[in-house]
Amino acid sequence: MKLTTTRTVKEARGFLYEFLNDGTVAVVGGNPGLVGKQEIPSHFEGYPVVKIGRGAFSSSHLTEIIIPSTVEEICDGAFYWNTLLTEVRISTGVSVIGDRAFAACPNIKTISFPPSLKSVGELAFHKCINLSKVNFNNGLETIGDFAFGGCPALKQVLIPESVTEIGKSVFFDCERLMSISLPESFLKLSDGLFYKCTSLENISLPEKLEIIGQWAFKDCTNLTTITIPGFVYDIGTQAFDGCTSLTEISVLPVNSHYNTWKGALFSNDMKKMFRCPEGIKGSYEIPEGVERVKKGAFDNCSKLTSVSIPLSLKEIKGSAFYGCSKLSKITVKSSNTFFTTNDDMLFSKDMTKLIRCLGSKRKKIEIPESVTEIDEFAFAGCAKLETVKIPESVNVIGENAFEGCIGLINISLPDSLTEISSRLFFGCKNLVSVRLPSNLVKIGDHAFDGCKQLKHISIPSTVKQIGHWAFSGCQCLQQAEEVDSSGDSDRPAGSSIFES
Repeated sequence: MKLTTTRTVKEARGFLYEFLNDGTVAVVGGNPGLVGKQEIPSHFEGYPVVKIGRGAFSSSHLTEIIIPSTVEEICDGAFYWNTLLTEVRISTGVSVIGDRAFAACPNIKTISFPPSLKSVGELAFHKCINLSKVNFNNGLETIGDFAFGGCPALKQVLIPESVTEIGKSVFFDCERLMSISLPESFLKLSDGLFYKCTSLENISLPEKLEIIGQWAFKDCTNLTTITIPGFVYDIGTQAFDGCTSLTEISVLPVNSHYNTWKGALFSNDMKKMFRCPEGIKGSYEIPEGVERVKKGAFDNCSKLTSVSIPLSLKEIKGSAFYGCSKLSKITVKSSNTFFTTNDDMLFSKDMTKLIRCLGSKRKKIEIPESVTEIDEFAFAGCAKLETVKIPESVNVIGENAFEGCIGLINISLPDSLTEISSRLFFGCKNLVSVRLPSNLVKIGDHAFDGCKQLKHISIPSTVKQIGHWAFSGCQCLQQAEEVDSSGDSDRPAGSSIFES
């Protein structure tokens, strides 16, 4: 037997009310004539109004709203997409503001929270594009993901000491945010917290901070310096990527996990190099004792011209130098037993692995016969490169190896190669033709994504797997002879390799 519940909804003075099971009332909407400035009644038929219901005034024509002290919760989407709403007065009593409660209200300029407020939901004020000032009160405990994301007019924020949790990307794309004060007891900066806060110039991190999430300061283009506190033990990937003005990452001496040298971030024992700030100019000498340079360590250091590799270094990837458009020289200590350079290229000592090509202005490159592996990102961003001769000795080419080689017109891959790795030719927008290896087994995800001029490709019968979006964005591709996705093929039948 199917049980049904009925809602008891009544209307009075333009407001719609619903009686709740605990003897209280929620305002769940208003009739079409409810416009302009309105004050929500504190009681209805003698019962207290404790909630503003889910989507109650979404897309309405209110210009100003006054919320009484009896209300405890503003539910999800309660005032979502109110394009005329300019002022909101929230009385003491409200403890919860739900997800998207005031999202996409473009004319709200300021908001003050009462001391009773404990929680601000996800996307609560997302895309409130004219919100310039937020007044928090002590008592607030949590702020949800993207709560103030996309609020470009927001300039200054003071977060009270009572806050214990701030969600992901809370201030994402707040492009005018210049200063923010965080609680000293705060332990974690969430992922993407200040992503694209392009006006943020400096920030004092809390003394007890332990974790800086991935992308926490990504694309903060005006951030010049930052100091890592003593208790930080985890800094996420790309935490400072896109900080083009950052010239120094300093670390307090008491920190037992991280260290710094000439502005760059290292492990405490100075054996691992994590990040060189993107604003560093000229040359950089990796200090003696460093054994590993981590992936992306020099990413987009566009003002860097040369790097010196010490005797101690044992590991470095081609991806470490992605986006270093002015890097023209890498020197290796002659006594280093792991690396060598030859003709503007960084190799393993035995010349079997090509790690990175520095010839950003070179049009033609011939890879030595000794090479068996081309590292990931090895030629990425070599915009003037037109032709590459790859010997038959090469049997491995890493992901993104030719990404962004916009001058590359045609290429012949050796028959020794059995796999085209993911994003291998991503964004090679002038690539017209490719000769695939006769023994090819796999074409990776996005392998030719964005190759706008690619017109024809013959896929050998040996191919068993074609990755997702392998040929996405290949607008001129007229013919692709691909194997039937049956038998032992790993590609699901009917999936498109041309999806975009």
